[in-house]
Amino acid sequence: MLSNRVASPKELARESGESLSSVSYHVKYLREEGCIEIFDTEPRRGAIEHYYRVKAPPPHARAEVSGAAVRNLLGEVVRALNADTFDAHRDRHLSWMPMELDAEGWRELIECQAGWLEELKRVKADAAERLAVEGAAPGKRAIAGMMGFETPPGPGFADTER
Repeated sequence: MLSNRVASPKELARESGESLSSVSYHVKYLREEGCIEIFDTEPRRGAIEHYYRVKAPPPHARAEVSGAAVRNLLGEVVRALNADTFDAHRDRHLSWMPMELDAEGWRELIECQAGWLEELKRVKADAAERLAVEGAAPGKRAIAGMMGFETPPGPGFADTER
């Protein structure tokens, strides 16, 4: 869950359905093993809430981390397709855009995605506030996924804009 974002043990427990004590135990273990690190802290009702992120993996482990993240995302896509929720809304979004980029274009792509991620965090936080109001309609679980990666040379789906 931390491969894509920053989160506190409390958030991880709520989202995973696990107990806070169990999640805290695993977070402590991962931190001691050097897999995650504290990214930020916030005071919360007389305590400090710690937010963690995955430490940048060494170069040899990047492919393993990327593979796990893509498998998790694709698993959620398949789950949604099988449950008929993927296309449940007429305004759902699905697009991808193959591009030929120079070094500056690559940098701009990554900067755009970082900006989109910040905007998605704002949308999530605003929705959480509205859902926390007593009597609010139940929320809908959603995933917004982004990827920016270099494709190998040769023919493939990337040859045609989608």
